[in-house]
Amino acid sequence: MKGLGGDVWHQLSVSGGAICYAIAAVYTRRLPPAPLLPRAVGVTICAALQMVPLALIADWPWQAVPTGWSLVSVVYLGLVPTAIATLIYFDLIAARGAGFFAFINYLIPVMGVIWGMAVLGEELHPAGMAALATILMGLFVANWRRRGPKAGGEDRA
Repeated sequence: MKGLGGDVWHQLSVSGGAICYAIAAVYTRRLPPAPLLPRAVGVTICAALQMVPLALIADWPWQAVPTGWSLVSVVYLGLVPTAIATLIYFDLIAARGAGFFAFINYLIPVMGVIWGMAVLGEELHPAGMAALATILMGLFVANWRRRGPKAGGEDRA
């Protein structure tokens, strides 16, 4: 990939992840109705069956001795941001659809900037402020057009 810069593989991997994420959201919406918990558990188990062998091969953790805090961290990461987030993911897509769920991804940079400012003391520069305003305006316009303005006292459903 001559001329694209050294970060091209990183950029392609991020783009590939975004494409897979979009495909998963649409596919999830098209699945037949099923109870939320078994569906989320099934997805989490399938992900673990794929990732654990790859992590063991790639990282070679055979000599590492886990501490109590590292085990607590693994359990926390497995339960809170993974298992609970998967439950919310399936519930949200079932209730609002894949298109609405895609809008949530636009809030990630907004929250990243807010957390960076609050926790790390980062400064918000004018270019960053303009980017955040663009994201929020895009979300507003997309949701406004989706619901539509009320014209002549009639509701669009």
